[in-house]
Amino acid sequence: QAADAAIRGGHAVCVELLLDAGLPASTCIPNHPYSATLLHQAAWFGHRAMVESLHERGADLTATDTQFQGTPTNWARHAGHMELSEWLRSKEKTI
Repeated sequence: QAADAAIRGGHAVCVELLLDAGLPASTCIPNHPYSATLLHQAAWFGHRAMVESLHERGADLTATDTQFQGTPTNWARHAGHMELSEWLRSKEKTI
């Protein structure tokens, strides 16, 4: 839950510290109603640096939420972050 709060607040350094301490980049957020991952949340809030960091650390770009089966790319697009959505889509193509 600390990582979710850090992402929501845009605290990239906190997210980095949690990842450095061993939090897996593809972690699902505890108690999230749609089982979103950290990457979903970072994409939703448009935090490009966090998205890139999670991607570099191996976050699953193809993970889907349980409600809409949306990927982080879909979440970025739905939230209006078109440039971030396109960046994520370009990274999906390299998988």
